Amino acid sequence: VKNGIVLGILSGLLGMLIWKATFSLHPLPPNNRKFDFYLQRIPAHMVFAVFATFGYRLLNTEIKVNATGKVEKQHLG
Repeated sequence: VKNGIVLGILSGLLGMLIWKATFSLHPLPPNNRKFDFYLQRIPAHMVFAVFATFGYRLLNTEIKVNATGKVEKQHLG
């Protein structure tokens, strides 16, 4: 979870900077509340990154059932 949150914050800040540059370079930028638009990007990126991290780890986990019926999980990455 911690890695996903950090990744989300960093990608949210980067996305905010990219949108800010895009709006400043556009000849007719939209008339929206830009601060609110920028600010909502960070929690959205955090939620996405946490679930993407879970999904990545789930895909990289091999689940086996041994001869005694015990479930074994092995992280592949």
